[in-house]
Amino acid sequence: DLRAAIKAGPIHKWQKSADTAPRFPWKIAAPFGALALIAGAYSVFWFTLAGNLEEELLAYKGRVQDSGLKADWQTHEMHGFPYRMGVTLKEATLTRGRGKTAWALALPEISAQMLPYRPGHFIIDVKGEQDLTLKGPEGERRFISKAETLWGSYVARKDAIGRLAVEVKDWTASGLSEDSGTFIGSASAGSLQLHTRPAPDPEAAEEDAPPLPRTYDLALKATDIAWDFGPVTGWLEPEIALIEAQMRGYEVPERLPADLDTGARAWAASGGRIAISDLQLLWGPIDMKGQGELTLDAKGRPSGRIEASFGKVEDLIARLVETGIVKKESAPVIFAGAGIISALQGKPQDGRMHLPLAFHEGVVFLGPVSIGRLEPLY
Repeated sequence: DLRAAIKAGPIHKWQKSADTAPRFPWKIAAPFGALALIAGAYSVFWFTLAGNLEEELLAYKGRVQDSGLKADWQTHEMHGFPYRMGVTLKEATLTRGRGKTAWALALPEISAQMLPYRPGHFIIDVKGEQDLTLKGPEGERRFISKAETLWGSYVARKDAIGRLAVEVKDWTASGLSEDSGTFIGSASAGSLQLHTRPAPDPEAAEEDAPPLPRTYDLALKATDIAWDFGPVTGWLEPEIALIEAQMRGYEVPERLPADLDTGARAWAASGGRIAISDLQLLWGPIDMKGQGELTLDAKGRPSGRIEASFGKVEDLIARLVETGIVKKESAPVIFAGAGIISALQGKPQDGRMHLPLAFHEGVVFLGPVSIGRLEPLY
């Protein structure tokens, strides 16, 4: 027993010392260690993605040359870690010397941001004045514009031009002839909104299926547009309260054409057309809503028909009388005839007059009355 007690004594003390020794706090340290590993992996991911984005940005300079464009900037910087990924270009320029009209756009600062886990979706913000120079047969003209807000959203696609949204608020612009130094005029808008996307294929079962080829949906809304360099036509004042349209364009070219003339001619020759599903226009005496389809004829003039409805028709005819387009003695007959044509349309009796707006060989017809002419685009 004594021998056993002697032998048991040191072992008992060792066990007691082992039981009271401090243990490593694995339950606390393990979560922090895991967070550190995740943070390290995310940092590697972020900076790798930022490096790829920077390389893609530099490669963009070479790719846009296929469309006759040249992109450049003084400096660029990556930013946004850890929540966002962004790039800011300072003193950026985009120029195009191909075609009949060459142009150059200068932006003091433009930035693009995206979420690291949603690559390909960019939020774009433009700051400062936009300086646009046009060089063509009319000489060199320079336009300076500025907006309180000018931003955009772009979602890239591999099979088509991506989805684009642009919003502008409180926009103003002025133009100057660089050759003569004379003031061309100014323009302004309260707001501008533009949305475009590849038209989805209605027969496709999958949501991310390829869109219809060379077909794009377009939505446009602009308010309080004004300019002081003359009206579009003599009987309308240069101020539009509202224009809103939803359209679908067919046979849209995949690349920027050499110039407007060549592009418009090729688009019309390939069967290009614009289907307008919803149109609203408030312009002086014009209170119009409608839908229809337009294209270009062989001479580059708008051609087609819009099934429209009009409010304030009396004001519209009175304006046509004031400007001499309609004779005063003919106004009652025209008004009565328009009412008959409207009744024959079979449209709902909503207090509006339903009349077709037709474009034929450069002449614009409101019902049976010619109300103006349109110049060819090329």
